[in-house]
Amino acid sequence: MNNFMKRVLLGLVGVPIFLFLLCKGGYFLLSLLGVMVLVGSLEFLKMAAQKGVKIPRAFVLFNLLIFISFSLSYYFWTALFFMLLFVSLGIYNLAGDLQGSINRIAVGFLGAIYLGIFLGCAYKIWEIESFLLIAVLVMVWVTDTFAYFVGMLFGKHRGLIKASPKKSLEGFVGGFSFCVLTGYIFTLFFVQLELNFILLVAVFIGIFAQLGDIFASSFKRDCGVKDSGNILPGHGGVIDRFDSLLLVAPVVYLLAFAYYGLAW
Repeated sequence: MNNFMKRVLLGLVGVPIFLFLLCKGGYFLLSLLGVMVLVGSLEFLKMAAQKGVKIPRAFVLFNLLIFISFSLSYYFWTALFFMLLFVSLGIYNLAGDLQGSINRIAVGFLGAIYLGIFLGCAYKIWEIESFLLIAVLVMVWVTDTFAYFVGMLFGKHRGLIKASPKKSLEGFVGGFSFCVLTGYIFTLFFVQLELNFILLVAVFIGIFAQLGDIFASSFKRDCGVKDSGNILPGHGGVIDRFDSLLLVAPVVYLLAFAYYGLAW
């Protein structure tokens, strides 16, 4: 089965399940994101291992606990799990090879923040306004899609970014422009979404969705891998598929936090 057919099959089976869990929200959405945290964390550790930074897979459970506690606003437990992660990594270093100790702790904490906290922000966006999370996901998809097609059709200024030399300035502008347009269209159909706020969100998504893709590409290029994993046929891994959302989610959550004057 070629990649195209794998993508079609995944779309026919995976997308309806994803949309069902997204629309149900609550613990259904929390479970979906939790699975993404676990799988993404395993991918992250596998990539780090290519650089000689090896951490036991069991440590991904800390990422899951950090994700759940942060998503449900149990911040004391979030802090506690971060502390236990640090202590556990420290003990693991002392019990094994001290060479590379700081790298293991750095990778452990980066993975916990990148996957545990950042995907937790996606859940917290849903808590603020379920339609907002749907709008964010659509705008991320539009940005990625039109950045690709505009760049493919009209891209002339390439090679500006070492991590993604095929990306073009025209593609960046195209993805950004269509994202802002999509944000405006959303406000015409969803009265729950304020025009000024959504346009502000769209501007930031148009930029940070593409940066999220570039940052993930830099991780993979540094680790010498093409894809973070292969759990999603034709798409790669969780990090490959959701790299834009991983950076967008905390940005949008902070925007909503500031705009609406939310309390912790």
